[in-house]
Amino acid sequence: MNYGNLGVVARRSTKYSVVVQTRMTKVCRKCELELPLDAFYSRGRNSDRKFCDCRTCFGQYMRDKFSGGREDEPGKGALYIAYNSRIPGEVKVGAAKNPQRRAALMERAQNYRLLVPMTWPGMGHLEAEVHGMLAPQRVTEGAGREWFACSVAFAAAAITEVIARRQSSGQP
Repeated sequence: MNYGNLGVVARRSTKYSVVVQTRMTKVCRKCELELPLDAFYSRGRNSDRKFCDCRTCFGQYMRDKFSGGREDEPGKGALYIAYNSRIPGEVKVGAAKNPQRRAALMERAQNYRLLVPMTWPGMGHLEAEVHGMLAPQRVTEGAGREWFACSVAFAAAAITEVIARRQSSGQP
């Protein structure tokens, strides 16, 4: 049987003929673009055995899910101080929508607890400025750039100073 290039495939069995129509494209649920099937990850649960989101949208979803919900917009996310229960004298200054969730994700595959004693909701956009102020105390071992060799009180004072400086100059 010849059906042209309509994406129709004919299968013959010994007892009967079955015509199965297959789609060569699919519409992504997020971006609503019609894309070829190889633009979707395979999965065995759907009738077409493909994810509902294209690879690009699914990748963005995964980055958002596991990034801790970081936001660079003013007023979005919280600035937080965390410390490793096994390494005294080092603190992490970071930004996340939910600092407790971020800490839980980071300690998931580790043998320590990451404790979050202080947060500043809505101040996540100040993270880079605080990191600049604490740069002389930055821990240079390892790949992490958000760890500093100082006390929680010292890091909190730096954050408070950055917030006060911003408020006195009229910046958010």
